[in-house]
Parts: sequence; C-alpha cells; structure tokens
Amino acid sequence: MPFSSPRPPPCSLALPCPPRISSCCTYRANRVALPRVPELSITTVKTKLQGDAQLISHIFDGENGEQIATLLRIDGQERQIDHFKEEWLRTLERTLPHAEEEAYERLEGALKELNGLLKGTLISGNVREINAVIALFDTEGVLHVAQAGRAEAYLTRKGSTVQITEGSAPREGTQFLHISSGELRETDIVILSTERLLRSMSPVQISQIVRRKSEALDTIRDLLEREKETAVLALLSMKGSEATIPTSTPRTYSRRSSLLGKATKKFSLPALSSLPSLPSLPSFKGKKGHLGQGLKRLRSLAGGTKTTFRKSVKEFLSDLQHPTRKRKAHLLLIAGAIIVFIGIWSAFQFSTVSKKSQTRVELEKLVEKINGDLHMAENRQLMGDIESANAILTRAEEEAKGVMQNESGLFRTDALDLLDRIRAKRESINNIVRLTPTVVANLSAQNADVSARGLIGIERGRLIAYDRQNLYSIIVNAVDEPQRLDGENLILDGTYFDRFKTEVFMTKENRLIELIEGQPTAMKTDDPGGWLNGPDMETYLRFLYILSPQNNQILKYERLSNRYSAPSEYNVNGKLEDAIDMVIDSDLYVLHQGGKVSKLLRGEERPFVIRNLPAGALDKASKVAKPTDKANFYFLDPEGKRVIVTRSDDDLGESLYLKQYVLEGEQVGTLQDLYVDPEEAQLFILDEKRLYSINLQEGQ
Repeated sequence: MPFSSPRPPPCSLALPCPPRISSCCTYRANRVALPRVPELSITTVKTKLQGDAQLISHIFDGENGEQIATLLRIDGQERQIDHFKEEWLRTLERTLPHAEEEAYERLEGALKELNGLLKGTLISGNVREINAVIALFDTEGVLHVAQAGRAEAYLTRKGSTVQITEGSAPREGTQFLHISSGELRETDIVILSTERLLRSMSPVQISQIVRRKSEALDTIRDLLEREKETAVLALLSMKGSEATIPTSTPRTYSRRSSLLGKATKKFSLPALSSLPSLPSLPSFKGKKGHLGQGLKRLRSLAGGTKTTFRKSVKEFLSDLQHPTRKRKAHLLLIAGAIIVFIGIWSAFQFSTVSKKSQTRVELEKLVEKINGDLHMAENRQLMGDIESANAILTRAEEEAKGVMQNESGLFRTDALDLLDRIRAKRESINNIVRLTPTVVANLSAQNADVSARGLIGIERGRLIAYDRQNLYSIIVNAVDEPQRLDGENLILDGTYFDRFKTEVFMTKENRLIELIEGQPTAMKTDDPGGWLNGPDMETYLRFLYILSPQNNQILKYERLSNRYSAPSEYNVNGKLEDAIDMVIDSDLYVLHQGGKVSKLLRGEERPFVIRNLPAGALDKASKVAKPTDKANFYFLDPEGKRVIVTRSDDDLGESLYLKQYVLEGEQVGTLQDLYVDPEEAQLFILDEKRLYSINLQEGQ
C-alpha cells in the first residue's frame, strides 16, 4: 500500500544537529532536517559446531554506504573450506561494493559467479555441503536477499513473521535461483540463518522472540542447539535516529532473474521514518588541587634519581684514578662492557630469530595459498573457464618464484615441487603435447652446409624444401640432389600454384620464377614497374597474392597464359604494417608480429578472435598454415619449438584454441616452416637441416 514519509523535525537550538550532517544548522532559516542514508544494525551469532562443519559470517560496506552481509555453513575438509571461503569473499568484494551499476544488477552478476564456484567446488568432492545467504542493503533503503541450500531469511513486521526467501528443489543442487527485494520499515526485523528455522520453531514463536531484540539471537541459537542444529545467524534492523528514506513512496521489485530463468520473489516494504536525536555525552572535570600535588611529587622523585646517578658516576671516575681502588673499577668497567656486549648480542639474536620465525610463518601461509590456487584452477577447469584457470596458475607461479627467491632459503624444496605441479597443471589444462618428432629427411646428407628457409607442399605427398639458392625435392623419405633455381639470385619465398601445377618463387632481384615441368621459367607482369616483393606470397584459384607491409597492402595478380596481369590492391581498411605471414581459403587471414591475427573478406577487415588462447601463446609465432576451408589453423613458434593448433573460425569470426605440439630432442634446430596435408593426417616441420613429421590422427 502507498506510504508517505513523515516530515523530519525542524532544526532548532533545542534539537541538536544529527552527528552525520555537520551542515544542518547552516540551513536553520529553512528549518528542515536533511535526509540521511539509512543504515542497518547487523548482529551475528554462531551455534556450537557439529562434526566437520565450519560457520562463517562476514560484513562489509560498499563505496557509497551500502551494507553487505554473507553467512556460510560449509561441511568438508578444513583446508579446502579455507580456500573456498577466500574465493567466496574475494568474489563478493570484487563485484558488490562498487557502485557503477544498480545494486540488484550487481548482486545478480555476483550470484552468477558464485553459482559457478559452488558447482566446481561440489563437483570436486572435497566439500560435501554448502548453505549460504547474502543480504545487500542499498542507499535507498531497499534490502536484497538471496539464499542457496538450506539457508533462509525471515521478516518480522507488526508482530507477524514471514519467510521472504524461496529455496531451490533438491534436484537443482546448491545454487542461487531467486532474489527477494523490498524496502525496510523502521520497526522491521530480518533474521538470516544458514538452517531452516521453521523446523525448530513456528512463525509465531519467532515473532515473540524478536520482541526482545537484544536477546533474540541468543534465544534462537539456544533453541537450535537443543535440536542439535548447526547454523550461523544474523539479525538486521534499522539504526540511526534521523534516518529517512530519500523517496516518499515505496518501491516494489518485480524483476525476472536471469540466473536460471526463475522469477524473483518480491515483498513490499514502505519507507523509513524519523527517529529522535541522541542525547549529548556528559563532560567531566578534574580537581586542580589534586593534580598540582601529583606533579610536585613526580618532580621530587625525578630530582632525587638524577642526584643519585651523578654521585655514582663521580665516585666511579675517582676510583679509576685511585691507586688501590682502580683495579676494582677496571674490573667493573670490563664486566659492564661484557654485559653490554651480551645484551646487544642477545637482542640481535632475538631479533634475528623472531624475524626468521615470522618469515617462516609467512612463507608457510604462502605455500598453503599456492596449494589452494592449484585446487582453485582445477575447479575453474571443470567449469570450463580455461582463461581464468590460466590466470590463477600464473599468479601461483609468481608466488612460488617469490618463495624461491626469499633470502631465508626456507621452503625452497616445496616451492620447486609446486613449480613442477603448476607447469604440469598448465600443460594439462592447455592440452600441451610434448613429443620427439619423426625425422622424414636429412637435407645435410646432400649438402652439409644447407640452411633451409622454406617448405612447399606438392600433391601426392611430394615436398620441396629450399635454402637461399637451391631446391631439395623430397619424396617419402628420399632427398634428391639440390637444384639451383636462378644462378646466384637469392630466394625470398615460394608457394605452390595448384590451378596450374607449378611452383612459384620470388627472388631478391624482384624476379618471379616458376618451375614449369621442372624447368625454371622467368615470368613477366603487365605492371610497368615490375614485380614487388614481400615476406609472403600465396595462391588461390588463378590469382597470386603478395603481402606488402611496407605499402600496407596485399597485391593481387591474375595468372594469364604466359604472364601475370598488373596488380590490383586487395586491402581496403586493414592495418598491415607489421604483417609477417598470411593464409587464404574463402577468406584471407594475416598473422602480425606479436601474435595478432586479422581476417579480411573482399579486402575489408572482419571480426576475428581466438577463444581460450593461453596468454602469450602466439607472441612469437612466425608462420600460419590452413590446408583447407574447414581445416584448423596451425601456427609455428620457432622460439618455443612448438605448433599451436586452433579450430577453423565460425560465422561469428571466432576460433577456439585446441592444443600445442612441443618438439623435444637435441637434434631439433631452429624451426623455419610448416606444412599440413589436406586431410590433416600429417604435420611436417622444417628446421635448417631436417624435415620432421607428426601424426595428427594419433590419440584422436
């Protein structure tokens, strides 16, 4: 029903200003008390623990004065409970206190994250049961409450008690499904509990208990302990003598939660009313006579001590010069020096031991935290959040390295073990396959000084490797004698023209050479300026594409009967200044320095992203291959001696990270190029002297 806020009392000399509004008397001419943000009084208690349950309560404030409370009952292993608690509170403090969005939207977003955490934790099996309730009281006097498991919330108003939360069905598991929202009245009392109170008492009993608000929680706790129930409880009530709601009409929420498509429960609560001012604290004055006598006595004592000290020093100095008493004085001097030395040494040792003990405790906690991060990364992996799991592992690795670098040398063995576990977990999460590749051909058998630069795949399993001047034809595992391509000219790049069954090479002198039936043939272009070169060239249908980063362009030449046309400019709006390689199917993909990949369709840049890609995976990539339109992407990383595989993109321009192949073995040199057959059965990788192969269908 509609409700109007009562008019606040006028500000006068007889009524002191509210403590939180220091400028009230400035507006005495208007004689209107300024409204203040409503505040809650939140009190919590816990029952005696039963079994391996743990009870947790945490209260914190938002940036704009909002109040947030969360209660938890967790049953499981103590170490895993600690890690879960830390992640729970970290999620709440990251999402709820900031005031960029409305309180309801922030709470709904936080509950989605917490549902994922609940799911991953319960799937792991280390925690058996979780009951939780979260309450958020915003600056407009609206209370938002959500519960998971057996937790509940109750509202007592005008002597009647109702349950304001709605639990989930057992088949839905422990998760947040509903949010209850409404405004609080001045006399309202809300009870939060991690257990169902109505199993131990009736609504009428709760109403009677909360009449004595100061004893309500203790009474409910005693009743629960008699029933051998374990719970953490909280009592919420309004506080602040001048608290008023800024709005004059009540607000009722009737939103639909997007957590699991469940309707949000609602309850209508009117605005707050004003409360009388708090009395001023009395002041106290001391008696001047007593204070004067105390000061005189203190000065007298200090003067006597000073006189005694001067007399002792004077006697000691005279003993040092006396012929019979100087030996005793010297012994006293030596003894004093020894005592001072022992005192300084003891203090130093005590400080060192204390500092080392403190360091040990800190490092021990850090090691435990790293173990918790490993478990947390496993949970995120189970939830499918690979990006978050990798971020947690990166943080854990930095912390483990910090333990290794500590000057005390403590826990270094544990840190080494943790680093090994972190690396193993990262490789498991990122599907990294370490292998020793099969050697297909050894080019150095034909030329000991060979330094291969590129690889071209030909139909029917035939490959051509090339260095600066020579071509090496490879069939199965046999290498033919090297063939000189163009005298002393140096080869820059090569590719295969499937439409015309020829191999195409670009030389440093801007000459285009085609192998037509095995014979090198110089090809002309209709461009008067001649050929332009670049870091890569590819063929598609009857066209030759040359990447030209210096011109921010991709030049497109049409292959005619015995020559090429003048080039047309393919790029429209892409930024290609740092491009290093490209691949063409129905779209054109450009690899940039630093690992960025651009997608061009008819020369215009289109959205493209690779999901779940580990951080830095493509930073050092130098080549990209894609054998067919529907095939995967293969990126070559020479520095990491690996090939990164991602799925072909979809209609939305999204690819998905799949795995990595890491080449191991002392014989593997600097990787130069790669080729994948159209069936994606074999991956060929070339270093300066050898050609390797990896069977892509093993383990699939």
